[in-house]
Amino acid sequence: MGNRILLGNTADVPAGGLKEFRTELERVVVAHVGNAFSGIAARCPHMGGAMINGRLDGASITCALHGSRFNIQTGEVLDWVHAPGFLRAFLTLGRPPKPIQTYAVIEEAGKLYLEE
Repeated sequence: MGNRILLGNTADVPAGGLKEFRTELERVVVAHVGNAFSGIAARCPHMGGAMINGRLDGASITCALHGSRFNIQTGEVLDWVHAPGFLRAFLTLGRPPKPIQTYAVIEEAGKLYLEE
């Protein structure tokens, strides 16, 4: 078991919702999907959009700034650039999409912990 940092209460993150927490070192967005909690970086790795403003749909979150979609459990990019035809091809040329940082979030006795 690694080092744990208290984030807050499980009740702080409603089912199907998001909540941003700040630690001494970073900001983390926690999603509550089903019976599980997942943590991701507070900023999109592509254009720095605030992920707390993103749209959560099951296990995916869409960046409100430019439409990239990520798996909240693995960080995998599900859709990189939300743009039509030629513009999409141009923007994705030669650059692999960067996944979003994920964090292990542990629920214990009504509390949420970030596990390092």
